[in-house]
Amino acid sequence: MTKVDFPFFKERTFWIVLTLFLVLIVPRMLSSKPTNYSYDEQNYHIPEVERIRSHWPRLDLCQDTFSAVSPGYPYFLATVSQVTGPSTAMLRTINLFVSVAIICVLYAWLRMYLGAVDSGLVLAPFAFSNFLVKSSGWVVTDNGALLAVLMALVGIFSPRQRIAASFWASIWAALAIFFRQLYAWLCLPLFLAAVMNPAASRRTKLVDAGFLLIPVGVLLFLVVTWQGLVPPNHFRDEKLVGISATSVSYLLALAGFFGTVYLYSLEGAKIVSIFNQSACRWAALFGCGISLISATNYAPGAGRWGGYLWNLSQYFPVCWDRSLLLTIAAAWGGAVLCRLVLLIFEWNGLAGSVVWGSCLGGWALSFIPNKLAYQRYFEPLLLALLILAVGLIQESGSRPIRKMPLILLGLFQFTVTLYTLWAF
Repeated sequence: MTKVDFPFFKERTFWIVLTLFLVLIVPRMLSSKPTNYSYDEQNYHIPEVERIRSHWPRLDLCQDTFSAVSPGYPYFLATVSQVTGPSTAMLRTINLFVSVAIICVLYAWLRMYLGAVDSGLVLAPFAFSNFLVKSSGWVVTDNGALLAVLMALVGIFSPRQRIAASFWASIWAALAIFFRQLYAWLCLPLFLAAVMNPAASRRTKLVDAGFLLIPVGVLLFLVVTWQGLVPPNHFRDEKLVGISATSVSYLLALAGFFGTVYLYSLEGAKIVSIFNQSACRWAALFGCGISLISATNYAPGAGRWGGYLWNLSQYFPVCWDRSLLLTIAAAWGGAVLCRLVLLIFEWNGLAGSVVWGSCLGGWALSFIPNKLAYQRYFEPLLLALLILAVGLIQESGSRPIRKMPLILLGLFQFTVTLYTLWAF
């Protein structure tokens, strides 16, 4: 483990990554060209902030949200705007600072285990993500909730393994659920981290598990208030609601793309022998099976669009609404994720591998009641989980990071984001 005995924000690598991130989004923030993000901003989230401001500090969980998620993040923005003012430009600036905080958290995590240059390269594909960048420039709830999730996960995986880390992880998890109730899955890794901590006494494990009452309490309060999992005044398109494995298939396919780069950066040419391990073969079979359960062909009217894998799938054969590209990619993604879990087990132990795997599993399961499978829902957090995995694998001793695949992925992400910011 690398000891960080100086502020990371004095490092040149950190500032290079942050500057490139700002170069991508700030000019677009100043443009008046509309996007789907500006549509959500103007029709949902800014009206929510304005409504909450009109009776702040009171919050009506049923009437103060115009979308499918809790009004927690709009309430945060309404609170801060009591000091800064409620203009659109100011609300966007606050949201941008929240997004910068996400980059700071992940860079600080990586610097505990890697040198400055390697940390910057591992972080770059995330920092230049099309969906992270766009969610930074307009007033939407994505990045506020993502920051809370990452703070909770950093606490869960804290090498210090103190009661204080568990307490704050539970607080951040509760905040994440308050911002977006979808993140109720955080309760699973919180529980597993508490009971599987090898360095904790029985009493400490009970105390850590007891902190779960905080996020569970927030979730139950929302469910009781709404009498369901979504606000009662949210319009539901019944065609897009229902049990579906499409989102899990797309998540696995995306993991096959991004995960390959991170796995190669850790293992190099060993990646070609991934199927020598029976667990990876079974994981690939699982990914293939998942992709065959529900339709995976490109279909905007059914919520299957909004990402370059969807776009690319149009050029591949489709059989009974199942895309050949996504079937192959989901199978490969299952194998790659399995190999990462095994690496975490090898270098970090059983608890680390199970908890990290539970994050992926719980998160994937949370999408099953929803037929919408936009890449926006998956890419930022998937990349963040891969970054956390790199730290867990490196925790017991630094191993060489192969730089070229990360450089190429960072350039790819930067190019895609630059193009989509101005083309659409």
